Amino acid sequence: MSLLKVENLTKSYRTFNSLFSHLSHPALQNVSFQLEKGESVGLIGENGSGKSTLARIISGIEKADSGHVWLNGTDIYQRKNRRQQISVVFQDYFSSVNPTMTVLQAICEPLLEQKQAAAKSLEPLVVQFLKKVNLSTDCLHKYIYQLSGGQAQRVCLCRALINNPSLIILDEALSSLDIVTQVQLLELLIELKNEFQLSYFFISHNIQMICYLCERVLFFKQGQIITQSDIENLAEIKSDYAQKLIRSVI
Repeated sequence: MSLLKVENLTKSYRTFNSLFSHLSHPALQNVSFQLEKGESVGLIGENGSGKSTLARIISGIEKADSGHVWLNGTDIYQRKNRRQQISVVFQDYFSSVNPTMTVLQAICEPLLEQKQAAAKSLEPLVVQFLKKVNLSTDCLHKYIYQLSGGQAQRVCLCRALINNPSLIILDEALSSLDIVTQVQLLELLIELKNEFQLSYFFISHNIQMICYLCERVLFFKQGQIITQSDIENLAEIKSDYAQKLIRSVI
């Protein structure tokens, strides 16, 4: 059984063109794919192609107009089925974390929402995770805006890991960082995947990062998967759109 199974997802948004009329803009059109346990799958597409909409639906933040998402054979729209099973790391790390929270509070928040413990009692666990992402305990009582971009994204990774999830969705999570920090975090993601037996759904507009982290890539255009390929077979891909995206960074 696949870890994640996406079946025929469709999603449209209303855009009003006058006071009394509106247009329907399709964001996803019959999207289907599977992701196996322990697998890292990349999703690449141009800006506005619907990548983030797909991420929000898979994570349960939004609902599709039609179609289904299954995690370990259960419907993700039932919150109990995705709780502690899916974590998301977004591009904007500063808005992903409540600015009034310290690093300790932010990392603990997913556990506190489940009323498992007080933040202070979870501090030893948080320290363990900070070490795994190469962050000093000096940042425990700092606020997210007091950290560098790379440090802030490492905090978001800690926050994603603390629930011991089966799947982590990374939605352009590295795109706003400098090249050196991107490589450091890609290497860290590989280490964490091996240690925790994680699966990644890695959304990016950069095919090089996808090739570094993933075993397979889906090419996305206007809310549809145009084609897909194992990373090792990219040279054989026939789609003009996929070739265009590949050439854009070569």
